[in-house]
Order: sequence, then structure tokens, then C-alpha cells
Amino acid sequence: MHVGGYVRSRDSCFFMVRQPQQTEPAPRRGMSDHMRTFLTLLVMLLMTGLVLSELLHADLVTDDDRAAVVRGKLWASHYDQVWQRLDNDVSDSWHEVFDIFVDQRVTPVNNTSGFYQPLVALSLMVDAFTVDDWQARGFFFHRTNLAIHLLNVGLVFALLRRWGKGWWWPALLTMVFALHPLQVESVASIAQRMTLLATTWALLATLCYLRYATTLYSRWMVATMIAYAAILLTRPLFIALPVVFLLLDIWPLQRHGWRPLLEKIPLIGLLIVGHFLVQSIRADAQPAQHEMLGGISLLVHSLAALLVRLVVPIGLLPHSPTDVSVGTFALGMWFDASVLAVLMLLAAWAFRHRARGWLVGLGGCLLLVAPALLQAPYSSTLLSDQYLYAALILPLLALSAAIGLNNEAFRPRMRQWVGVIGCAVVASLAVGSYAQSTHWTTERLMALRTRDLYPERALGYVKLVEAYIRENDLEAALAYAKRAADKEQNDASTQFYLGTLMLLNESSRSADAIEPLQRALKNNPDWIECLQNLAVAYARGGKPEEAITYYERARDLSPQSAAIRVGLGNAYLSVARYASARGEFAEALRVTNDPNAHLGLAAAWAALDLPEYALRHLTAAVAKNPDMVHAAGRSRLLRKYADRPEFADLIDTTQQPIQTDLPFTSTDTSFGS
Repeated sequence: MHVGGYVRSRDSCFFMVRQPQQTEPAPRRGMSDHMRTFLTLLVMLLMTGLVLSELLHADLVTDDDRAAVVRGKLWASHYDQVWQRLDNDVSDSWHEVFDIFVDQRVTPVNNTSGFYQPLVALSLMVDAFTVDDWQARGFFFHRTNLAIHLLNVGLVFALLRRWGKGWWWPALLTMVFALHPLQVESVASIAQRMTLLATTWALLATLCYLRYATTLYSRWMVATMIAYAAILLTRPLFIALPVVFLLLDIWPLQRHGWRPLLEKIPLIGLLIVGHFLVQSIRADAQPAQHEMLGGISLLVHSLAALLVRLVVPIGLLPHSPTDVSVGTFALGMWFDASVLAVLMLLAAWAFRHRARGWLVGLGGCLLLVAPALLQAPYSSTLLSDQYLYAALILPLLALSAAIGLNNEAFRPRMRQWVGVIGCAVVASLAVGSYAQSTHWTTERLMALRTRDLYPERALGYVKLVEAYIRENDLEAALAYAKRAADKEQNDASTQFYLGTLMLLNESSRSADAIEPLQRALKNNPDWIECLQNLAVAYARGGKPEEAITYYERARDLSPQSAAIRVGLGNAYLSVARYASARGEFAEALRVTNDPNAHLGLAAAWAALDLPEYALRHLTAAVAKNPDMVHAAGRSRLLRKYADRPEFADLIDTTQQPIQTDLPFTSTDTSFGS
């Protein structure tokens, strides 16, 4: 008889019998960790690419972007010729392969004298090789920028996964880096290829160093040094990276003693070399003049404004007034001092309570941002978002490591709420990044955004002037230049554009252009373009001697400018200084085959009654530009040869000859500011 799980025998003794177990289906194997990580990374990259996809169709918004594209095209053309020569004679041209590493300085605006950036030039050159339609050239360069940003997102995820527990928190924190609105400028601006590439090398150097610190294999330190050297060949913004490694040694690596410090000696040696390289290039740089800020106050304000934007990313622009603190508000030095005081109190609290994660996050952020302050004295606007591209990496790493190393960082219920809040933050950052990316679509949209943010300042109107000049709508540009002058009469750019546009739109009022150009020149007596345009204004106003004075100053500052030499030659012609005119025109022709220089030489030789020389240069001018026949017909010096058969097709006598001493050839103005 069965009783429960027992069987009763005849002698009434109980003994246990094993019941047959019911077979259950084998549990299904879950997704492997590698597959989960891969799918998570794929989703993050797709989301980031979708949010920033508008940038693929953006125009070249800034002058720096256009200059970067030109540099890429020039290097592509150079190496195309090098490859052809190598096919013929390898021994004679092999050294030209290294030209890009010999003397490549990328010179941005704000007169910083440039940086040594051969790897940036190399990447731009590769982009130029892939362009098959130069009308849509921006797409090919923006595509690479976005691809490098996605690569950086993957590297940040790998870095956070190195210390984070699981995949959820590292993924969420990586999306904060990927979709923060501060990142849009570096991805949208082709000129910021240097920032993206430098961050890539910095992340690779950090990953290699972490691998070295855990394995002590020397090959990983060698890889770290190579990646750090690549930073110095890209952009020395992360020059303080060896000090960041020391912070990581303290926590979370927890490496103590002298060995971590001794290991950094080769890296510190590279740091010193990079520092002297930057200083040697900037030896001739001229700091911008700041009326509102100066000295220590400028550095304090720049640092405070950068740190605030990490937390409050509003009113983001590639150019903002130097006195702005938060968004469009200028809150003054008291606010800047308060921001730094809060930062120091937070650091003191973390040190006292041994909150090493806080110290590493704050210290790493400052070490990656502080080198940007060296740029502040050379910039005429507030330091832009490009300097904050990598600033969040160390705080996110510290937070990920703190969560991974502390199993009880959040209680289960709190973990859910924190996850929901984190997802909401990422979603809001994504919306902000998408909105920010739309402003980078065209130069006019960016200018309108600037005007809307700063309606009482001239900055937005000046940007609109530049946008309309690019679109060749000079009437609209002049209208906005007058509005800008009404906002800020002492703004140098405003006065420069106002005077220059008066020369182009209202040639009969050239004398009116002199006053605003003189005001602009007071801001910078060595402003080459302003000197050139002021000389044009005096020449058109019938004052050749004053024009010669300003042309000569501009020529001495920019001896390779053919346009300035042609203008000076014209001025010399108007005062019968024919020998001097021939010298300037000849120098212009050494720089470029300018038809105006040929026409000027023809007139100078005609003044000496040497028709054979005049014929040679007039023929070259007309061959280069058939419209030169009309300009020749307006010259009294050349019209005397109109009856000669050899000049018949080179001089249009239907043109009204010039009755004054004004130059008859095309005298260029310049918008470079």
C-alpha cells in the first residue's frame, strides 16, 4: 500500500522509494554577451546617425569649412601629380610623398598662426579624392565627420564597458556623449575634423593604457605612445592626457607607488615636445583685442562659460559675444566666480570624503578643457562648443566605474527610476541635437539664428551680411550692413563691411566708404583687406597719392597678393610712375597669370611708346579674358594704337575713354575679415 512517498511492506516497516522524476524541457539558452553588446552598439549608432543625419546635406557654413575643403582639394591635386611623377621616376620624386608631414600648418581664423596638423590634412585629402561632384562637395566631407563621430561613440562604449557592470548603464551613458547638443558643432563643421580625429586618438590611447595597466605588457604602452603622438599631429587639445592617466591610476585602477609615475616619463617627454611645437608656431600670433574682458578675467570667464554649457546647453552657436555667460545672458564676473567657487567646493568635498570617482571625473574634465583656454586670447568671440567635445568622457567613465564597482549603488526600485530618468534625459538631448543640427544646414539659417538670439547686437547682422555676400546679393548685404552699423558703430567688422559694400553697390559714393573703412582700420592697423579696400576707395575718389600710401602698406604685409600689386600698379599709372607700375605688374604675374596685370603692363609700355611690348601683353590679356578689349578701349594710353592693324582686334574703340587719372583696369576689393 502506498502512503505518501513511502511503500508499506508486509512486516509493517516503512522504507523510502525514489519516485520517478518528471522530465522538464531544457532551458533555452539566452543571448550571448557578445551578441547583446553588438546589438546594443548597433542600435546606438543607428540612433545617433538618425538624429544627426541632417548634417549630411548641410552646406559649408563657415569660412573655416570652405578653407578646409580647399586644403583637401589642393593636397589631392598635389599628390595626384606626385603619383604621376613616381610612375616615371621613383628615385627622383619619392621624397615628395612626405610633403604633407614637412610643413603643413592649418591656419584658422583669429590669427593663431595655425597648428601643425598633417593627419588632418591627410584625411581631408582622402575626402577630396572621393568627391565626384564638387557642387555637392559638402556631403563627402560631412559623411566622414559623421563616420568619425560614430567611431568615437563605439570607442566610448568600449571604454565604459571596461568598468561598467552589464551593458545597460554603459549604453545609457554612451548615448549622453553621442547625443549631447554640444557635439553638433564638431560633427557639423568640416574644420573641426581635427577635434574628431584627436578624440579618436585620445580614446585609443586611453584604451591601450588601461590594457597596459592591467596586463603590464610593454606593447600596450608602445601603442599608447603612438596614439598620443598622433594626437600631437592632429590637434594638441588633449596634450594633458598623461596627467589624466595618472588620475586613472589613482582610481579606478588603484595603482600606487612610483611605478605609475615612472611609466609616464616617455609620455611627458612627448608632451613637452608638443608644447614647444605649439609655442614655436604661435610665436608671431597676435592676440585679439577684448574691450569687455582681459587678462585673468578673460580666462576665468571662458572656463566658467564652458563648464556651464556642459550642464545648460542652450543658445549654442559657433560664434557668440565674449561677455555671454549662459545662453544669451551676460551675467558678469560675479557669476563666473560663483561657478568656479562651486567647482572648488565640490572638489574639496570629494577630497575630504575620499570620493575618488568625483575627483577623477572633475579633474579629468578640467584637464581636457583647460588647454582650450590658451585659445581664448586669440579669439574675437566666445570659445565655442568644439572645445567641449571630449569633456564628458571622464565624468561618464567615473560614473560608469562607480556603478560597476558598487553593486549596491542603487536599490532595485531606485534603479528603475534612475533608468527612466536617464532615458528621458537622453531623449531630450536627442531633440536638442536634432534642433541644433538644423541650424547648420545653410549659412543664412545660422546667421538668422544668431540675429534672433542677439537682436540688439551687430553680430547676427554681420553674419547675415557675410551670407548674402556669399549668395552674391550685394543689395541685401548692404542693407544688413547699415543695420549692423546702427547697432554697434564701433564694431570693426560692421564698419569694414559697410565701407566695402558701399564701394561695390554705390561706386559713385566711394568717398563715403572711406570713413567706415578708416574706423575699421583703427581696430587693427595691419588689417590687409581693409588697407586694400581703403586704397580702392581713395583711387576711385580721385586721390591716387593716398591710394598709393595704403596700397604700399598692404603690399608690404602681403607681398604675394597679386590683387594688391595690380591695384598698386594702377595707382602708379594714374600718377605717371610707369617704371614702378611695370615692377608691380611684373610681380603680380609671377604670382598668377592675371589678365589685369598683362593689361597694366601693356599700358605701361604704351606710355613709353613701345608698341611691340604693349602688343605682347595686350594679346596675353585678351587671350586670358576677351573682355579686356573693352578695358583697353577705355585707356587713353592704348587707344592711340587702335588704328594699327595688329591692334585692331585687341582694342574696342566704341568704349568711352577715361578722362580722369582713375585706373582703368579692374581693381579688386576683398571681403576677407
